[in-house]
Amino acid sequence: MKKLLMICLMAGYGHCFAQNIDLRELQRIQEAPTVEAINQLLAPKGYSLPKESSSLIWGFQTDAHPEASNVAQLYRVKDIIGIKLIYETANPFFYTNLVNQLPANGFQFRQTLTDKNNVNLVFSNGKQELLLDVAQADDTDKPYRITLQPVNPVRTSLPPRYDHSARKLAF
Repeated sequence: MKKLLMICLMAGYGHCFAQNIDLRELQRIQEAPTVEAINQLLAPKGYSLPKESSSLIWGFQTDAHPEASNVAQLYRVKDIIGIKLIYETANPFFYTNLVNQLPANGFQFRQTLTDKNNVNLVFSNGKQELLLDVAQADDTDKPYRITLQPVNPVRTSLPPRYDHSARKLAF
């Protein structure tokens, strides 16, 4: 009986925590040279790249139905400053797990950015910037977003100055 219980627990364990990506894995995905290398990193976690999509969006589904929505999505986009990862999830546990890994990976708070009705917190380890964003629940079905990108040299090398004559920040 104990063996049967243990087998049942172990069978559900892998699927239950499959979505749980850590910060070092996100950094490896950002630096991966090919889509195949990313697929090898994400497939054991339960993420898949849709066959009909031309964009690089990996999704994690807890439901076996193909029309079910993804619990989490990972985007890999090329930006003017380099390759950027955007991780969106509806699961606050996995979002909090990534946020708790920031100090262990050398990320320190740098600044706060406001955008529309959202506030982004910017953390940096000197090589990469990490933007934390919690969207309003009405705006999206995945309110927790983490963006990992290379350090923007313009933002980090030019501290904002207050222009007293114009009464605004000058960059």
